[in-house]
Amino acid sequence: MEKIRDRVRKTGKDGSVVNIIAHLTDDRYGNSSRRFCLTTPMFDKPQGIDDDVQKFFRQMSVGEYNGRFENRWFNDTLRPMMTAHDLFRRKKLKDAIEYCDQIAAIDWRMACGEWIQRRTQQ
Repeated sequence: MEKIRDRVRKTGKDGSVVNIIAHLTDDRYGNSSRRFCLTTPMFDKPQGIDDDVQKFFRQMSVGEYNGRFENRWFNDTLRPMMTAHDLFRRKKLKDAIEYCDQIAAIDWRMACGEWIQRRTQQ
């Protein structure tokens, strides 16, 4: 495996060597010793899942994310994430980053921040 890893490289725009395999083995959410990001459960009130999902899709269809959900994840993670996404699409980068920073779940906050970063570097 190590020999294959050594062969799967490409040269970056700046001339640096990038190991492609390293990008495919990101295990920040797994159970390995390299784990550094705790995940957050999406549902803490299972009886409210159906209502929360329906409410979210109704709100998404009109682009307004307000009201309270039974499951905290929808209020604390999904709402700021969707707001950050909408603001980014409307070219309000500073506001998008501020909402991204409000995402309660660390794993989703990281993913949103990396998503914004990739798109601003293109």
